[in-house]
Amino acid sequence: MKTQLSVLIPTYNYVCLPLVRELHKQAMAIEGLQFEIVVAEDGSDEAETIERNAEIMALSHCRHIVNTENVGRAVIRNRLAAQANMPWLLFVDSDMRVVKPNFVERYLQLPNECTVVYGGNTTYGGAWTDERLLRVRYEQAAERQFTAQQRAKQPHHHITTSNLLVHKAVMQTVPFDNRFITYGYEDVFWGMSLAQKGIQVAHIDNPVGFNYYDNNVAFVAKTIEALYTLYAFSTELADISPIIRLERRLHHWHLDGLVCKMLNRMMPMLHCNIVGVKPSLVAFKLFKLCTYLRIAQTKGQNNT
Repeated sequence: MKTQLSVLIPTYNYVCLPLVRELHKQAMAIEGLQFEIVVAEDGSDEAETIERNAEIMALSHCRHIVNTENVGRAVIRNRLAAQANMPWLLFVDSDMRVVKPNFVERYLQLPNECTVVYGGNTTYGGAWTDERLLRVRYEQAAERQFTAQQRAKQPHHHITTSNLLVHKAVMQTVPFDNRFITYGYEDVFWGMSLAQKGIQVAHIDNPVGFNYYDNNVAFVAKTIEALYTLYAFSTELADISPIIRLERRLHHWHLDGLVCKMLNRMMPMLHCNIVGVKPSLVAFKLFKLCTYLRIAQTKGQNNT
């Protein structure tokens, strides 16, 4: 059983004090565990939120780091890993919720040979799952499709940083790519990098729940930002992204323009659906495809 653990929580304008308290309670109950919990503000600019998060310093073995600059999801995690004092690192996103009383212990009991472990996410036990929210429907579908058993079939393809145990030596060998500054895909690329280095990834059923769901407008905006990130790294991510492969096939067959025009006519209807009260995942997929085709065409024209 592992006896040393750093719990690392990057955050941006989000109060994660309840999450820290639960993690601290579980860690304190494990006999012989040396641990620390480190929360790092990634350029948070809400004074009240920072002040609330600073309350974690009243808990033993807890640190609160305030970075005034927003450096992005990759850099902040690399910094946390570098500053960690323990050999085992547990990354948890600040807007998640611990839903199992043995969450921390479950990770500690794993064989040391498992140097990268993803525990998954769940829509149960967290925030109210209002199905008028696109994010709720998206995560519910993902949870049904990507069980631990299913994820293990393509272990390097299904990793997110929301709930991830990793040995510090792995982070030193394969850090997150600091080029990923905007939202999305830094964890996908990291999984590919692990595969290239021959580092195995284990998948277990030890999920965290969602403590917060974006409203539909915010979630769609994040999705669009992620698609721009995807295009920026399309060369690196082509082997793992179905949407890149489809765009390239359409371009090869000279059908990308035609398909984009057809979908463009549907875009007002698609957008209205996915920001409405009964969002469809099919409409969401079509919206993402059309948006990516638009990005590829616009960027392609600018580069010619």
